[in-house]
Amino acid sequence: MIEARSSMQAVGDWLFRGSQVYMLGEPDRILKTVRINWDAQTSDVQAEDGTMFFGVPWDDLEFVDDVEFHIANEPN
Repeated sequence: MIEARSSMQAVGDWLFRGSQVYMLGEPDRILKTVRINWDAQTSDVQAEDGTMFFGVPWDDLEFVDDVEFHIANEPN
């Protein structure tokens, strides 16, 4: 099971690393995901000026572009 989890996280890293996001408290500041911390459910993000923000909770981030996904066995 651990191997499957690692594989899923690797796919998630590939999909989401480098995505443009913003913090809900600063919607005009575009950031880029640098690292995804799966177990902590946080991301490390970087501003255009190079400023890093470490351990930002996922609940405080939103994708700049709409991201659509569907969970398997869930109706569309």
